[in-house]
Amino acid sequence: EEEMNMLYGQVEEDISQMLGLFDNTLQWIRQQLDGYAIEEATYNLHALVEEAVQSFAYSLSQKHIVVQNDVPADLTLKTDKEMLQFINRTLLSNAIKFSPEAGVIIISATVAAGKVSVSVFDEGSGLDQKSIAGLFTISSTGSTKDGAGIALAMCKDFIEKLGGSIRATNGQRAAIFAYDLPSGS
Repeated sequence: EEEMNMLYGQVEEDISQMLGLFDNTLQWIRQQLDGYAIEEATYNLHALVEEAVQSFAYSLSQKHIVVQNDVPADLTLKTDKEMLQFINRTLLSNAIKFSPEAGVIIISATVAAGKVSVSVFDEGSGLDQKSIAGLFTISSTGSTKDGAGIALAMCKDFIEKLGGSIRATNGQRAAIFAYDLPSGS
């Protein structure tokens, strides 16, 4: 019974993630075809990150990964929630995927020079420079590495529509994915 409950939890989380990705993919396609209207409101960024983390609770517990939300509790941002949450979930999903068992993922944010910078640090194996250069694009053949390319290309498209930018670098321990958004928007 315990094993069945664990499997049920995994299936439920997998289906939820797939439906969320499918819904966001459809929204992105609609946006590309119909000129999607950004629906901005003011949100607490710490709470949005917590919401994204909770959607991966089962995967995190299975790999014994700890997520440290270092986003200031009072940091607010005027943005389109669905677009931003797609970005947060994609970056978190990739960090979980490439993190070792019992790893730590750190999500932090700073405000400076009129922009909010959010970073997702993981303890995975990192990325080579060639991989970093092509992360946020889809090749002409449509191929992507481990299926991440489409989601990361969508993240780039979404963040640019929100007036920001996204990047990936290697840190001391592993990969760092970060995005910037105007603090006043």
